[in-house]
Amino acid sequence: MSQFRFSRHANNNLRLYNITENDVETVVANPDFIMEKDEKISAIGFLPNKFFGLPLKVVYKRDGNIFFIITTYPLKNFKGFLDENKL
Repeated sequence: MSQFRFSRHANNNLRLYNITENDVETVVANPDFIMEKDEKISAIGFLPNKFFGLPLKVVYKRDGNIFFIITTYPLKNFKGFLDENKL
């Protein structure tokens, strides 16, 4: 069973952007896009009827079945992200 742990920064963003832990778990489990850099993984997913159509970005590290969520937020510049990462 997977465990999710949240940094203080991630917890602040959950409150700020009205993101639920379930939203984060959904994006991590079923991302539309995923990128790895060093030990950090960025998962991006679209959630129906959430965040005014913006995708949710979740940056995390994984250690076995423990997911340490570093930050999460609605990605406002999604097209720029795609261009920058050549996706």
